[in-house]
Amino acid sequence: MKKIIILVISMIALQSYAQIPLRQPDYNVKNNKSTNSLLISPIQNLNAIGAYLSGPGVTISNVKFNGNDSTIIGNMIGYFQLTDTVGSFGIDTGIIMSSGGVSGAIGPNNSGSTTTASIFSPHYIDSNLQSLVPNKTVTEAAVIEFDFTPITDTIIACKFVFGSEEYPEFVNTSFNDVFGFFITGPMPQGGWFQSQNLAVVPFTNLPICIDNVNHLLNTQYYITNTPNGQTLQYDGYTVPITLSQVVTPGQTYHFKVGVADCGDYSYDSGVFLKIKSFYGYASMPIANFNSTISGNAVTFDNTTNWAKYYVWNFGDGSTDTVYTNNTSVSHFYANDGRYDVVLEAHNYYQIDTIIQNIQIGSSVGINNAKGNTFELLSANADNAYQLNISLNRAQNVNILIANVSGQKVKEISINNQKEISQLIDLNEFSKGIYIIKVNTAENSYVKKVINR
Repeated sequence: MKKIIILVISMIALQSYAQIPLRQPDYNVKNNKSTNSLLISPIQNLNAIGAYLSGPGVTISNVKFNGNDSTIIGNMIGYFQLTDTVGSFGIDTGIIMSSGGVSGAIGPNNSGSTTTASIFSPHYIDSNLQSLVPNKTVTEAAVIEFDFTPITDTIIACKFVFGSEEYPEFVNTSFNDVFGFFITGPMPQGGWFQSQNLAVVPFTNLPICIDNVNHLLNTQYYITNTPNGQTLQYDGYTVPITLSQVVTPGQTYHFKVGVADCGDYSYDSGVFLKIKSFYGYASMPIANFNSTISGNAVTFDNTTNWAKYYVWNFGDGSTDTVYTNNTSVSHFYANDGRYDVVLEAHNYYQIDTIIQNIQIGSSVGINNAKGNTFELLSANADNAYQLNISLNRAQNVNILIANVSGQKVKEISINNQKEISQLIDLNEFSKGIYIIKVNTAENSYVKKVINR
């Protein structure tokens, strides 16, 4: 009887084990690195990390890599650049960190098990990354740490892509490679962030790891790179994700950013951080303008916030580029008609665009003096606003609410109204920054708000 029981248990164990694909790490991937469109070079200077990451409105100091504050040891961090179409990857330049050597990320994807030996001994382990996957074992990590001080802004943000060779065959196994982005410092409303992870699946509290973003779960954030991915070696990767957090200007925060192997030292995973993407969000542009029409002459009053320069397209084939903040521009239209006026607001590597339609000749145009007014007031409840709209005639109105990544979170349509009073309650959304855009038949209104 004992022998039979032992045999049955052994068969069950073998069946369970057989469900997990055999681990066969490939240490000898042969790619023509010199001709691939993804270029990666090692970073050997700690100061370069801060210079690559820090965007407008922030200062970065006291940089460490894997606990070392004087030098970078190994091949687990580098600078990357895409030399052709970015496509679904969404990030063209920045910093890459890998649980193996960073060169293992370079495509084409001609192996499902690339394992690039890291030159760092002993393997670095991080307790914060381990806390994100408590039922797994973190075995090898690449971690940068730094202090960060927002100068004037209340929102910080960073854009990243996470990719791995563990995809897709090792989803929901012990090989749950993970990425974390931790903040420590004062909360704006009181209290303290203590190693709080900001790298989560959008609209959830799930950390970014193999088991939480893949072809089975949260699929809208996952891109398969098999077969025959040309740029990247990893078998799968996330869409570009922007994390954000409300902070207090002038206060110093500590950040830790890391990626790690789980379960063993095989099958590379990596994270790509966009260059200059660690920024104070109030420095990002929000394009907007008003127009006053007098005959065929139009004055465009630029009310954009936080831009460095502006590109106008007046809709009749004429354009203008302005490098002075909030400068009004004038334009004369040779012919009557309706024109789509486009304003691009540029700030470093970010662009925000607004399009408004004007009528030259026989009808009213975009002219707030004719009775189109908008105001957004704080409501009685926290994180709630009262949007009041008064129009010169009954019109259809579209109210769009988008998050910091530009993703629509809510849309409200109001038909054939002249006077509108609409409550905007942000409490149903996660904390962060939101953009409210109002579009009518004649003009647009844009406002940035913070859900604390």
